[in-house]
Amino acid sequence: MPGMSGRELYARLNQAGPGIAGRVAVITGDTSDAGTRAFLREHNLPFIAKPFGREQLLEKVNEVLGSSQNSDINDKQ
Repeated sequence: MPGMSGRELYARLNQAGPGIAGRVAVITGDTSDAGTRAFLREHNLPFIAKPFGREQLLEKVNEVLGSSQNSDINDKQ
């Protein structure tokens, strides 16, 4: 992303409103970096490592959408 890191984007999404940042999955080619792994763990973020195929991407999108819908349902109860 030109001009903004993934961490900066996540921080902005977190500030934008409750639940928005919980509706993202991180796509990274940097899972060997200890800082990246720590960030993903600290925020409990779903991620997909590059390179990946269509099936893996579809599974991750469904995972995030499913947990997002469950979160919305729980927020309404």
